Amino acid sequence: MLIVTLMMLIAITMAGLALFRQVGTGAIIAGNLAFKQAATSAADRGVESARVMLTGISAVGILQGTTKTAAYYPAWCFTSQSDWGDSSVNSDCGSRDNSANPPFNPFTYNWTGTDMSISTGTDAMGNTVRYVVHRLCSMDGTPNEVREFTSGTGSSKAIQSCVLASGGQACEDRGLAYADSCIALSTQPFYRVTAQVLGPRNTVSYVEVILY
Repeated sequence: MLIVTLMMLIAITMAGLALFRQVGTGAIIAGNLAFKQAATSAADRGVESARVMLTGISAVGILQGTTKTAAYYPAWCFTSQSDWGDSSVNSDCGSRDNSANPPFNPFTYNWTGTDMSISTGTDAMGNTVRYVVHRLCSMDGTPNEVREFTSGTGSSKAIQSCVLASGGQACEDRGLAYADSCIALSTQPFYRVTAQVLGPRNTVSYVEVILY
């Protein structure tokens, strides 16, 4: 009888430990999800800061070139660590193939490098927000830019392609090009804001928002 009682006590103890562990694991998962949600919500600060920056630019020409100190790039693939925008090489996002200077990728981007992003600081929850802004065009210049690139093997011509607020894409249809110039559907391209949030417990969140 004593042996049976001891076996029952051991079984109850093991069940209690299993239940305790399950509850503890659930609490950890819930806590991690809460931190992730808080980090994603904190990205709004970066998006709003980028919106204020864009709307505060009065000269359209500024938006056609790179402004590293504002983490702004006039084409979707540009980064400050590459020679994007150099007229001596093909800097057209649609055709460039250069593994030494890969296009922008938020997961591999050096967010903490000099002039690589804009930080909005750390909030009370411990979330640090950084952002980068890209114009959704294939290269720098005007929305109807036409450019000839030269290299050791010859030259090539690139026609600007932008995602426009009207929903069209300038020069996507070759029927819109006459004498190597484009008929743009609109002069208002979209802009992409990519925000990275570093939070407590090594929480990392990425948010992308399209503005125009």
